[in-house]
Amino acid sequence: MTTYLYAIGNPSGPVKIGISDNPQGRLAQFQTSCPFPIRVLHAEPCESREIAYSDESFLHRHLKERHLYGEWFDIPGHHAREHVECTVHFGAHFRERAEHEAIVENYMKALGVK
Repeated sequence: MTTYLYAIGNPSGPVKIGISDNPQGRLAQFQTSCPFPIRVLHAEPCESREIAYSDESFLHRHLKERHLYGEWFDIPGHHAREHVECTVHFGAHFRERAEHEAIVENYMKALGVK
């Protein structure tokens, strides 16, 4: 099952950033108790649930100055979309790069090259 890093909220804000296997289902849960209309602003598939948690934690830390309550942030929807998309895509790039560098480093050590 795919896990998504999502941004749910009003296009003008506030926005909830979280993870779910079913972002539309999460939207339905929040909409019933939310006093204003909200929608799934963006949902980006993650490589694994573990990576989704890591990306979610990163975004929560990154947006701490805009934090309202729980997982809700005072940012407009288009910013939330950009944050979610960039975190997932660049996170994958940096994880891949770190793995590659570790492989090269281990190979060089095995060859006795410093």
